[in-house]
Amino acid sequence: RFEILREDMDSANNKVWLLNHRMMTIDPRKDISVYPRVHTGLNPCIITMRQELYNLHDLNTQARKRKLIELHKEDFLQEERELREVGLAYINI
Repeated sequence: RFEILREDMDSANNKVWLLNHRMMTIDPRKDISVYPRVHTGLNPCIITMRQELYNLHDLNTQARKRKLIELHKEDFLQEERELREVGLAYINI
């Protein structure tokens, strides 16, 4: 009986792995109406989830880039102030 459960679990794990593999190979930027064969064999709900994950990742990347730019600006201005105090400023105004 235990081996039957193990086989069922293995087949379920294989199904989940296969589904995940199919989802990750899809380019979420391709629209279903334009590229219908790209999403063959997947539930439309999963395609929507994949698109949402892509959008969240993209938003997270953009937010991190903005934060990094802000940190670089702050660092540059701080260094400029410190150098100006000792007379070695980058910019002479």
